[in-house]
Order: sequence, then structure tokens, then C-alpha cells
Amino acid sequence: EELMATDNAFDVLGFTSEEKTAVYKLTGAIMHYGNMKFKQKQREEQAEADGTEAADKSAYLMGLNSADLIKGLCHPRVKVG
Repeated sequence: EELMATDNAFDVLGFTSEEKTAVYKLTGAIMHYGNMKFKQKQREEQAEADGTEAADKSAYLMGLNSADLIKGLCHPRVKVG
């Protein structure tokens, strides 16, 4: 019922079918993103993915490569200076 109301609201706001699909995919990706698990690497102050199922689903919905998503989360590049 709430999803129908949301979908109708998107129609009222003038969202195209493609835009609505993109919003739903991004929402699903964020929900899967919250299910990602990480574990600490031994003898390091860095994390690594603890399984890739949620990352695979999230990356697919965002149109990304799962390995690149995990790399971006676990190995950030910091520019200093």
C-alpha cells in the first residue's frame, strides 16, 4: 500500500518510468549496502570484506563491479598536501 502511494507520488511529480526504476534500484542497493560485513585483517588496522554476497547485489544494482566497490571501501586513497 505504501509502495503504491510512493509510486503514485512519483507519477504526480513527473518521474519517468526509467527514473522511478533508477530510484528503486538505488534504494535496493543502499539496503544491501547495509548488510555488508567486514572483518579486521590480522595484524593490520584495516578491514576486509567478510563475504561478498551483499556487495555483489549492491554493486549490481548500482551498475558497478563488486571488486571495485569493496576495494573502494576497504582501501581508500587519501591525498595529503
